[in-house]
Amino acid sequence: MVYNDGLNKMPFSPFYNYDSSDSIDDDYFYMQSIIPESVSCIENAVINECDKLEYEGSYMFDEYPDKLRMSETARHIAGRPECCNIDEGIILALLANEMLHRRRRHRCRRNWDKKCYY
Repeated sequence: MVYNDGLNKMPFSPFYNYDSSDSIDDDYFYMQSIIPESVSCIENAVINECDKLEYEGSYMFDEYPDKLRMSETARHIAGRPECCNIDEGIILALLANEMLHRRRRHRCRRNWDKKCYY
C-alpha cells in the first residue's frame, strides 16, 4: 500500500525496513539476550506463564485482551519466589510485551500462506 499526500509517496508498513517476520524475531531474541540478569528471572517467569496461555481460545489472542485478567496473571507471577519485591507494573509491562510478540507470531501462523510483516 502506498500513502500518497499528493506530493510524497511513501510505502506504508507497520515496521518500515523490515524484510520479513524472521528479522523481527531476530530483533526480539537479541533484545531478550541483553536483558540484565536481575530481570531475566522475571522474564523467564513471564515466558513460562505465557507458554501456559498459548492455546487457541486463550484470552491472550482476543482482539482486546482483558486488562483485569492480565493484571491477575501479573499478580500470579509476582507471587512466585523469584519475583519477590518486584513491582506488579513492571511484570505487567513485561507480560504485555511478551503477549504482543506471541500475538504477532500467532497471526503469522494463521496466515502462513502470506508473507507476514507484523
